[in-house]
Amino acid sequence: MIKDEIYKKMVKYQYISFDMYDTLVKRDLKDPKDIFKLIEKAALKKYKNIVQGYSQLRVETEEKIRKSKKTEVTLTEIYNELAKLYTPSIADELMHLELEYEYNLTVMNPWIKSIYKYCCENGKQIIIITDIYLPEKFIKRVLKKVGIDSWRCLFVSSTSGKTKNDGSLYDLALKELQINGCEILHIGDNKHSDYDMAHDRGIEAIHIEKDRFQLIYNTYMHSGSEMSVLCNHTIAFQNNHMKEEWSRPYKLGYESFGPLLFGFSKWLKENVVKEKIDKIFFLSRDGKIMKRAFDIYDSDHETDSNYFLASRRALQVPKLVEEKNIKDILGFIYFPSELTIESLLRKLGIDDDNIVDSVCKKIEKRKDTIIAKKDLDGILGNKIWNEAVYYIKKNAENERKSFIGYLNQEQFSGRAAIVDIGWFGNMQSNIESIIKQNQIPANVYGYYVALAPDGKHQKHLNMKGYLYDIHHNQKSHKKEILINQVFETIFMADHGSAKRYIEQEGKYSVELLEPDLNDTESINWLNEYQKGALAFVEDYCENGISYDLPIEFITNCAFKQFLRPCLQDAKKWGSFKFRDGEISFIAYAHNLKYYLKNPHQFLKDYKVALWRIGFLKQVFKVNLPYDKIVSLQKHI
Repeated sequence: MIKDEIYKKMVKYQYISFDMYDTLVKRDLKDPKDIFKLIEKAALKKYKNIVQGYSQLRVETEEKIRKSKKTEVTLTEIYNELAKLYTPSIADELMHLELEYEYNLTVMNPWIKSIYKYCCENGKQIIIITDIYLPEKFIKRVLKKVGIDSWRCLFVSSTSGKTKNDGSLYDLALKELQINGCEILHIGDNKHSDYDMAHDRGIEAIHIEKDRFQLIYNTYMHSGSEMSVLCNHTIAFQNNHMKEEWSRPYKLGYESFGPLLFGFSKWLKENVVKEKIDKIFFLSRDGKIMKRAFDIYDSDHETDSNYFLASRRALQVPKLVEEKNIKDILGFIYFPSELTIESLLRKLGIDDDNIVDSVCKKIEKRKDTIIAKKDLDGILGNKIWNEAVYYIKKNAENERKSFIGYLNQEQFSGRAAIVDIGWFGNMQSNIESIIKQNQIPANVYGYYVALAPDGKHQKHLNMKGYLYDIHHNQKSHKKEILINQVFETIFMADHGSAKRYIEQEGKYSVELLEPDLNDTESINWLNEYQKGALAFVEDYCENGISYDLPIEFITNCAFKQFLRPCLQDAKKWGSFKFRDGEISFIAYAHNLKYYLKNPHQFLKDYKVALWRIGFLKQVFKVNLPYDKIVSLQKHI
């Protein structure tokens, strides 16, 4: 039933009664019985094998007592029975754990919130009628916690021994309220106890849907394993906290990016404590959103976290002081398969047009002459190096001095952690090379979202990846490379890349390039997406129970939105414009009709698409395994 119909029905009733669980409140669980598996997991840490199998025993004990009596079971009765299997003290601790978990995992049902608010604002007499084995005193605590405090009467089956299931709890409520059934409207999720039995007492009832699933990509796993319980808890948590009025990018960030930021922050905190890190430096630009998430997780600010402006270009150029020939630089500077002589010189730090023109004149080549990467160590490449090396090293030395000044200004010393999105760890290698040569007293540890399994630096530098690295989860790398450009985009900061370090009157700063993202609509979408992700981190930190979310689940959350995108999202992310010399798109696509007339253009657009999965989804629209198609094409 839609809300407008409920409001219409509520108008003529002064008394509105609500069921509690799955109506007024929700548990952050797929199945209420999953709570016992979470309790067992926690109890095993203290009692080891003594409580092995608790979750099953807890269910069986409650069922056994229900069969032996006609009235409602109570929590005390259940644990008195369990005390015979364990000990009174263990049973008592397990009972308190159950109450703690119930309290922390229960939230206001977001869908019913506006209906409850309507009742409060219109002077309705709010009654709560619930079949539950939990103590009434505890139920009141839960109601207060979730903000439900304007009720008149509470009828709990564990207190009275009567239930809605057989109708007797309705009889008790009508008697104590001194009203007839026709004077009250009841709202609940259970067809039998909240609708049929209410009608039997002459009470008008509304049967609401138990599960209203709001997530876009995440779906519940089949219950059973410990991992499925943890994953399903997180999905239920997201579903119960997501608000109808949120924008689509905000919801997507909450659902898909938030778990990654939370999991990474937790993992990072554990590692910096273990390694006794003095300071964390989050490298720009990807590190900005990571620092914001970490600072939410580390709310007590026990760890000194800093935002450190850096980029491949800003760290590569100072390192050129050490290099003797162009062959030496091929190992640490990325070059595309082809580039112009001007682009080559820019990458080597020469921005002065006069110097560029002078070098080109001496080698008798135009600055727009194309040179292949494979030829950089050939005759032309070495000719360019020899003519430009003086200017390259002079500029590199200036930038190196400024970089060292920036390091000292930022107090980069001691046991220092650098944090970045990752892939190969080249920036860490460059930093370590420079601090070693300049005898800066720092031991560097690198922590990354992920590191490419074939990255050479992992073998001799202190670095590790969260989602995957050379030691674990290498299959995830094959998925990530299919979505690399769009995945990196979700980490993007609101400023341009660091170009170079500069010194002015004894103070050091960083010259920034223009921001890459070029259109306002995309910028607003990304801002909303990142806000949603940070909102998840904040909400999950307030959860009261800290879980190690499985890496497989977090990887699936982050990757699925790009490996199997819906058409709406493929269009939106694909339309992101970047400024990199010229305007480029993540995945710009015409419609299928256009490509049927222009098949060569299809091949051309497919090849230049930075996110080919998104490109194919936009063209063909239907649900196909585009990730597998692109992966297969790469191997043909």
